[in-house]
Amino acid sequence: MKIGVANAFDQAFASAAIIRRSSIYYTTEMVPTVEINVNVEDINVHPSGLHIAGNFTQSMKVAMDVTDDGNYMYQFEAPSYSNVWYILYNGPNDTNAELIPDSCAISASTGATARGFSVDPVAFVSESVCFGTCENCNDVLSTSTSHKKLGFSIYPNPSKGAFQIVPPLSGEAQISIYHLDGKSVFQTRMIAIEAQPEYIEASKLPKGFYIMELRYEQADADRNVYIQKITIQ
Repeated sequence: MKIGVANAFDQAFASAAIIRRSSIYYTTEMVPTVEINVNVEDINVHPSGLHIAGNFTQSMKVAMDVTDDGNYMYQFEAPSYSNVWYILYNGPNDTNAELIPDSCAISASTGATARGFSVDPVAFVSESVCFGTCENCNDVLSTSTSHKKLGFSIYPNPSKGAFQIVPPLSGEAQISIYHLDGKSVFQTRMIAIEAQPEYIEASKLPKGFYIMELRYEQADADRNVYIQKITIQ
């Protein structure tokens, strides 16, 4: 199911002036640098390379930069808590638009099928995707000056409170759901198995926007906390 990028999402995140949990800080004062990385290992790239169009390019297609490993990236600045949508193109023409699976597709303001995310209020935001799939190739990664925040796959999202998550690592872990004011509203523990979906039942929570945290008890410091935004409707 495709979902629209709603103004309510912006307003809900803007209402959280500051949230502090462990070593992760959210503030309303930053204009982060956003980097979109696209893995193209499984496709034949057009001779003109990948292009991107989004609300940060006024819907105009622009060429992406080639990285040292042969993949593609594009950087821009966006206000904290703003919603970003974008469309990838394998070449310069509209007919080269990426076919995005429904499970990770949204409806852009132009009515086209697109990808999208909300900009976290940290110094640097990076999204890594595989062209043509919903897989997080290198994890959705956000970094501040000294801390990392890794994403994980979760679906359906939005949902009525029942989610499937795909753990990025194996081990004992705790799932916590936080309201946008930082209050913990749900917790459960599990023995996670890497890449094996786990069912999370949180349908008793009111409709709204939340942050789900997956925290491993025994893992490297840079890889023990994984965070993703969720919507209960």
